[in-house]
Amino acid sequence: MKIILAVASSSSIGAWALWKDYSAVWAGIIAASQVIGAITPFLPYKSRLKAYSSLINELEELMVRSEFQWHAISQGELTPTEINKARFEIRSLKQKALTKHIQTTIPTDLKRHNRAEELANQYFATFYEG
Repeated sequence: MKIILAVASSSSIGAWALWKDYSAVWAGIIAASQVIGAITPFLPYKSRLKAYSSLINELEELMVRSEFQWHAISQGELTPTEINKARFEIRSLKQKALTKHIQTTIPTDLKRHNRAEELANQYFATFYEG
């Protein structure tokens, strides 16, 4: 982000010197890059990336654990009570991981959410359906 802002400012100054007819455009680009540079430290991207990196490791472990338990469920080795207990345990561990790593709200992009659901369903169908 900082590189893009530096390039935008520098190139706008150079363009301003060459094409003085569009000085308002170049001044606008420089002003916008300065405003973005000033507010960037206050945006939550860095903290979110750090939190998500830690969270992803715990969720990966949870996924492996879920897949291991799924085998016993799919083979009919567990009673409905044991299945419900395993399901509750996984949901509980997921919630603990989310609250441990994510202290802010998570913005939801419905299009990406639906795509993630679709990919998860494809994964499940590939590995666990007959």
